[in-house]
Amino acid sequence: MWRPSGGFALATLLLAGNRFAPGIFLGAFVTGISFGNTLFIATAIALGNTFEIVCGCWLLTRWLNFDVALGRLRDFILLAFVVAPLMALVSAAIDTGTLIMTGVIDSKLWGVMAVHGWMVELLGIVLLTPLILTWQQLTDNWLKPKRLAEVILIFGLTFLTGQVIFLDWFHDFVGQYANGLMMFLLLSVVAIRLGLRGVSLALIMTASQALLSANHGIGYFGNHDAPTQANNVCANFCIYMLILSVVGTSLATYINGKNQLVKALRESESRFRALSNNTSVLVWMSGTDARCTYFNAVWLDFIGSTLERELDIGKTEAVHPDDYPLCLATYEHAFNGQQAFSMEYRLRRHDGEYRWILDHGVPRYDDEGTFLGYIGSCIDITQRKAAADEIEQLAFYDPLTGLPNRRLLQDRLKLALAASQRRGRQGALLFIDMDNFKTLNDTLGHDMGDLLLQQVAQRLESCLREGDTVARLGGDEFVVMLEGLSEHAIEAAAQTELIGHKILTLLNQPYRLVTHAHHSTPSIGATLFNDHEQSVDDLLKQADIAMYQAKASGRNALRFFDPHMQISIDARVAMEADLRQALAENQFSLHYQPQVYHNDRVIGAEVLLRFHHPQRGLVFPADFVPLAEETGLILPIGKWVLETVCAQLKRWEDDVDTRHLQLAVNVSAKQFRQADFVDQVIQILRHSAINPERLKLELTETVVIDNIGDTILKMNALREIGVHFSMDDFGTGYSSLAYLTQLPLDQLKIDQSFIRNISVKPSDSVIVQTIIGMAKNLGMEVIAEGVETEIKRAFLEQHGCPAYQGYLFSKAVPIEQFESLLKSTEELTRTINI
Repeated sequence: MWRPSGGFALATLLLAGNRFAPGIFLGAFVTGISFGNTLFIATAIALGNTFEIVCGCWLLTRWLNFDVALGRLRDFILLAFVVAPLMALVSAAIDTGTLIMTGVIDSKLWGVMAVHGWMVELLGIVLLTPLILTWQQLTDNWLKPKRLAEVILIFGLTFLTGQVIFLDWFHDFVGQYANGLMMFLLLSVVAIRLGLRGVSLALIMTASQALLSANHGIGYFGNHDAPTQANNVCANFCIYMLILSVVGTSLATYINGKNQLVKALRESESRFRALSNNTSVLVWMSGTDARCTYFNAVWLDFIGSTLERELDIGKTEAVHPDDYPLCLATYEHAFNGQQAFSMEYRLRRHDGEYRWILDHGVPRYDDEGTFLGYIGSCIDITQRKAAADEIEQLAFYDPLTGLPNRRLLQDRLKLALAASQRRGRQGALLFIDMDNFKTLNDTLGHDMGDLLLQQVAQRLESCLREGDTVARLGGDEFVVMLEGLSEHAIEAAAQTELIGHKILTLLNQPYRLVTHAHHSTPSIGATLFNDHEQSVDDLLKQADIAMYQAKASGRNALRFFDPHMQISIDARVAMEADLRQALAENQFSLHYQPQVYHNDRVIGAEVLLRFHHPQRGLVFPADFVPLAEETGLILPIGKWVLETVCAQLKRWEDDVDTRHLQLAVNVSAKQFRQADFVDQVIQILRHSAINPERLKLELTETVVIDNIGDTILKMNALREIGVHFSMDDFGTGYSSLAYLTQLPLDQLKIDQSFIRNISVKPSDSVIVQTIIGMAKNLGMEVIAEGVETEIKRAFLEQHGCPAYQGYLFSKAVPIEQFESLLKSTEELTRTINI
C-alpha cells in the first residue's frame, strides 16, 4: 500500500549530491524486479523514480534556496506544497503509464491508480524526507536525566494514543471517544517540547500504527461503512497522514524558528553586553519614553553607581549643572526628530572629578522600522580637550603674558569692525610701546625684561572694561581694543583719551623686578574705527603711526592718529621701494662740484649723489639719503659711490690736466660704522689701482665724535695708505679740541651756514676767522663751502682761507660738464700765464 522510498531517495540526494542517483535507480530497479515486474516495467518505473528525485533535488537546491536543516517554515512549505506534489505527480504519471502500456492494468483505472500513486508518493516524501534531514544533524541532548524522562513520557503518550486510536486499545473503556483528532493534540505537544526531530519520529510511529490499523481492519481505518473498499481506506490514510504531517511539521518548524530567533537575540544580547562591558566606552540605552533602560558596567564603574540606581534617576544627576540644560535640549531635539546627535558635556566621575565626555547617540529600530529608542556611546575626551586647549593657547595666546596674540587680536578686530558698523557705535585701538625697553634688557637682562612685560600685561587687564581686549603683539608692544564707545566721534575720542590717560598713569607706577625697583613709561598711539570696510592691517598701522608720534613728542604721551602722517609714511614706503629699484636698475648718478684754489685753479671736486626717478625726475640727496641711511640701503649705495669715484680717478690718471685732481666723497655714519669699512675701501682702491692720495673722505662731526676710539683706529688705518680725510660741516657740531688733535684730519670744511652771513652777521665772521686760525695752528688745510659771491671769496682769501666751493664757481654738474669746465679753466689759466 505505501512505499516511502521516494522520501528516502530525495533526502539522500539533498545530503550527498547527485552522485547517488545511479544507486537510486538500481534500488528502484531491484525493488521492481522483486515485486515480480517484467524487466521493461522495472526499468521504466526505476527511471521514472530516479528522474523524479533528481528533478526535485534540482528544484530545491538550484532555484528555491532550500535549507536542508529545515530551520525555516518556508523550507518545509516549499518541500510539502511545491516540490513534493510535483515529484509525486511525475512518479505517478510514469508508473501508471508504464503499467497501462504493458497491459498490467486496465486503462479505465488509470485515474484511480494515478491518484493513488500520487498520494502514496507524496506521503512518503512529506514524512520520510524531513525525518532524515533533521535526524542526520546533531540531535538534542535527550539523554540528560530530566530531558530523557520527558522524551519517554511524551513518546509513550503518543504511542499509547496511537494504539487507542488505530488498534482499538481500551476500546471498551474509551469507546467512541477514540477520535483521530486526538493525535493532532499529542503531535502539537511533541512539536512544542521536542521540535522537528520529535515530530518526524512521532509521524513515522503514527503512520506505522495507522498502517497496522488499515491492514488488520480495526481501529480508525478499519471500522468504515465500507471496509472492503481498499482505495477509500488508502486515500483516507494518505490524506490523514498528510494533514497530520503538515500540521505537526509546520508547527514544529514555526516554533523552531521562533526558538532560533530567541536564541539569536539572547546570544546577540550576550555578545552586546560582553562587548559593552569589556571596552573603555560608556554605553547607555533608552526606550520610546526617552528614559534610560540600560547602562553598561563601564558607565557604572565610571560614576560609581549601580544599575538599579541609575535606571531610577537616569544620568542627569551626574551631568555638570552648567552643561545640563544644553545637554537636555540637544537630546530632546534629537529624540523628537529621531535623529543622531553628538554633544560634549562634563560628567562627574566616582571620585568627584568632572570629566569631559563626547556622547554620540543614534536611534534604534526593529526589522519592521519601529522606533525602539536610542543607544549612545560616550568616550572620555578630557585629555583631548586639554591638548586642544593647549594648542589653542599656543596658537592664539602669548606664552609669556597669557594675553591674546596678534592672530587672535586680528580675529577679534574683524568681529569688532562688523559689530561697530552694525550697531553704529565707535571703537578704538590703543597701540602701546614701552619706552627704552631695550635699555632694560641690556642692563638687567632679558629675565627682568620678561618680568616687566608680565606686570605691564597684568596692569593693562586690570584697567579695562568688560568686553575690551588687550593683546601683546610681540616685544614690548601691546594693543588695547575698545568697543561700544559713543556713536559720535568726538565723544568716542574723549572716552578713548580718558582710558588712555588711565593706562598712562597706571604704567607709570614703579615696577618691582625681584630686588630692583624700576620705572618705565609708555608711548600710546590711538585711532578710532566705525567702518567695517576698514582693514585690520590699516587700523594697526594707524595706531602704530600715532604711537611713533607720541614718541616723537617726547615719549610717555598719548597721541591720536594724524592722516597727514599717513601720507608722509606712504610716500616714505614708496621712496624705499624706488630706492631698491634704482640700485638694481642703475638710476643713480654722480655730480661734481669744483673745489677751487685762490688762483682760480680747480684742485678737485666734491662728489654729490643724484637719483634719476623715472617719473619724478632728478631727486636731490636731502629727499632720499636720510631714508637710505635708516633702511640700510646707504650701504650698497655708498659702496657704489666709492667704486664709481675710484674708477673716475683712474680714468683721469692718463690726462695731465686731471691727474692732480682730488675727489671728496661723503661717508655716512652707518657706512663708516661697518666693521669691515676699512677693508672695503682698501679692496676698492686695489681693484681700481689708483693713487690713494687722490681720494678724500668727508666725515661729519657727529660721525667722528660717536665712538671716538673706533673712529681713530679706522682713520689711521686708511691714512697710512694715503687716503685723506676732511671734517665736513665743521662748526655746526660740538667737536672737542682734544679730539681734533687726535684725529688724522687733513682738512676742515667751514659749513656754508657761516659763509652765508659773514658779510651781515659779525658773529659768523668771527667764527669763520676762528676756524681758519684753528686749522692753521693744527696744521690742517681749510676750505669753505657755499661761496656764492666775489665778496665772500675775497673775505675768505683776506683771512687766510685759500680754497673754496660754491655757486660762484659752479654748481654740482654731471661729469661731462665738469670736464668741460676743467678744460675752459685750464685754457684761461694758460692764457693768463702767457
